[in-house]
Amino acid sequence: MVVAINFSTIGYIKQINVLFEVTAGETAMYHAHIYFDLSQQSLAEQIHQQIRLSRADTTAIFPLVKKKVGPHVKPMFEVHFNDNQFGFIEWLEQHRAGLSVLIHPVTGNHLADHTRDAIWLGERLSVRTEIFGQH
Repeated sequence: MVVAINFSTIGYIKQINVLFEVTAGETAMYHAHIYFDLSQQSLAEQIHQQIRLSRADTTAIFPLVKKKVGPHVKPMFEVHFNDNQFGFIEWLEQHRAGLSVLIHPVTGNHLADHTRDAIWLGERLSVRTEIFGQH
């Protein structure tokens, strides 16, 4: 399903609801990418630890990647979760400490997942879409 939404005109809670409505039945997993500059590594490590210790609703959390990788234009770490039933996204909004967060479904359409169907907490960063082989 293709849905064009201008997320800059609605609050992030509405964005979350739209994300889950648009992708309902298409995905059973979501990724959150928490971006940081190398000068913010300590802060990213603190957030990473908070997620590990306090968020049982995540299914996986990966180590900090201290370089650009894949479509990501900054260092980041990745968290997997199945839904927002327990408010993980709202928690992340409250605890991201100014870091940018990309949240996207996992449908198999990597380009749409990282662009059209994604939501951002904080500053929206660019995504290197050329790696998906589609423009």
